[in-house]
Amino acid sequence: MASFASPIIVTDGDLNVPFDRPDDANTVKVNYLLASYGAMQHVEQSTHARDGILGVVITGDDCQPTDVTVVNLSGVLSDHNLVQWRFNLRLPSEPVYAERERRLWRQFDLPNFRNALTSSPAARPVQVVSADI
Repeated sequence: MASFASPIIVTDGDLNVPFDRPDDANTVKVNYLLASYGAMQHVEQSTHARDGILGVVITGDDCQPTDVTVVNLSGVLSDHNLVQWRFNLRLPSEPVYAERERRLWRQFDLPNFRNALTSSPAARPVQVVSADI
């Protein structure tokens, strides 16, 4: 997904990763994964009635929210609070196209491929020579 679309925006009201505990093993793993895609989680306030940041707004570096707020609705509708955010999205007026080369699977010749594999040096039997000691 990261290589085909921009901006990337991921939201979830209950991701079950304790972002309020940065040393937690799961939080470390998720933050490492996000950083590897140039993304980060932006909610910094508790989103649950019993504390904890479970609701998230995750974006790439190219799309930062301008405002993230948590509205306390716990006890009214849910034990989760409402997360609101704003973006200043500026999409290009002209579409951007990229050329890619790919394998034409419709033209794939399976018998020819099998023949090439069986005749390759990798398919030849290995001769083991034992030496008497």
